[in-house]
Amino acid sequence: MPGRCRRAQRHTAGTPPHGGAAASGGDTRGVELPVAWSIVLLVTAAWNLLVWPRFLGRIAKDPRARDADGRPTRFLTVHVVIIGVSLLLALAVGALGAITLA
Repeated sequence: MPGRCRRAQRHTAGTPPHGGAAASGGDTRGVELPVAWSIVLLVTAAWNLLVWPRFLGRIAKDPRARDADGRPTRFLTVHVVIIGVSLLLALAVGALGAITLA
């Protein structure tokens, strides 16, 4: 529907799309996404950034997180990796939501 998507400025024929450089992978100026989907991305990122750190606190306190000598177990290591990846994905999704809103 008209007016529901944010669109990048169009360049004129014969000129490169962004500041004289050839088109490259990573350029998001041609991305069109409805505002509602941009908001969904931002809400998803916020939810993940809120939930995962709290979960990490509970995992760290779990008796399975450390062995008898106090060293981290595989249980803790696996969960820390999962939480770390999830937080990185949350940052990427949030950045994408912010870029498409701009």
